[in-house]
Amino acid sequence: MTTANTMPEKAAIRLAELGTDLLTALEREVSAGRPIDAFLANAFRQNRHFGSRDRRFFMQLAFSYFRWRGWIGPGVIANPSISAIAGYLLDAEKDHPAIAVLARDCGMPATELQPLGPMSLNEKSEALKAILDLDAAPSSVDLVPEWTADMLLPQEGTEQSAGLLKFIEAIQTRPPVWLRSRSGKNAPFEKALAKREIEFRKHAFLSDAYAVEAGIRAGEIQRETGYLFEIQDLSSQAVGLVCAPASGEKWWDVCAGAGGKALQLADIAQGNCLVTATDRRPAPIKELRLRAKHAQIACIRPKVVDVVAKPKSDEKFDGVLVDAPCSGLGTWSRHPDARWRTSPEQIKSHAIYQRRILSRAAENVRAGGSLVYSVCTLTTAETIETVAGFLEDHPAFSLQSFPDPLTGNATEGTACIWPWEGPSGGMFIARFTHGG
Repeated sequence: MTTANTMPEKAAIRLAELGTDLLTALEREVSAGRPIDAFLANAFRQNRHFGSRDRRFFMQLAFSYFRWRGWIGPGVIANPSISAIAGYLLDAEKDHPAIAVLARDCGMPATELQPLGPMSLNEKSEALKAILDLDAAPSSVDLVPEWTADMLLPQEGTEQSAGLLKFIEAIQTRPPVWLRSRSGKNAPFEKALAKREIEFRKHAFLSDAYAVEAGIRAGEIQRETGYLFEIQDLSSQAVGLVCAPASGEKWWDVCAGAGGKALQLADIAQGNCLVTATDRRPAPIKELRLRAKHAQIACIRPKVVDVVAKPKSDEKFDGVLVDAPCSGLGTWSRHPDARWRTSPEQIKSHAIYQRRILSRAAENVRAGGSLVYSVCTLTTAETIETVAGFLEDHPAFSLQSFPDPLTGNATEGTACIWPWEGPSGGMFIARFTHGG
């Protein structure tokens, strides 16, 4: 195995030992329903001696393992060191000294340890069969929970089994980082990227959307350039474009989180609107206040509000955005551990809660106003069934046609962004109008 990265033998042995222990700890976290990013962040805080190269290795090892866990996880491979090796190789484009140490300790020949990252999904399956001496190549459907086939939203014109395989293939590759240029800032933003020799790809239809490769220190560049752009996934940008707030309008972003969409709504209206942005968690609202300050956007009113528990209000808005909590199937490419922390029961619970949020938010839409519903998931229960249930309960509302944000084609009031479009995260969007 020829190592593209070099480091002292002692350091490689140390990383190999720590990496295997880390995966064992993360497996316990995920089995308990906890996300791995929080555990990793805490581990890095407690171990300040880890350098940037160490952290990158641990992050890649962890996310690769959970991306391919269905092929290499518990019940498939008994030796956690071999699981670590296989997971790393399936994603990697370069080899690593710590993986070479693990392979040597496991008695695996160097000829079997070539990085498999550039291969297709089928090629990776065959390569893993050879590396592990399996009787049969692993199946793509093993890379997601068994319930996925029954709960995944159907794709128009595609048979369900073929749609499932297309979805799985898409989420096995991490999408690029998407940036949104602030309104009217495209030219200086592109100049700033070019100055730093950062390659980018503009979206064919969204003029403010730029794709860059991961690892460019986007937050640092954002600060250095005076906040010419926001870090915002393409699917998230699409939601703001469906809202399309006009100058002078009042909007309410109900589940604003850290405010990516609220900032976009303000930019679309060029600051000439009023955006009330709420979330039931204080920490994201604190972050939103800071982001609005950096971006010099004064028209956003951040508030800590639980929309379901709040008292009824007579305040009316021209538009209300409900980007609801959901099961997050659309995020599985970026957060591969999430697929192993999600259950059908949770999906059903999310769908019930989504209808409650929509019902409360609908109370504050003025006659003739718009209600936009979005979820970064792709289950039938949380998308078309939630929409149908809301319409049944609220006859004053109807679906409102809008141009598909990624193509410009007319819709009948709903749009689905699949992970291979962009590519990006997945998203479902519906727009309703209040008939009065």
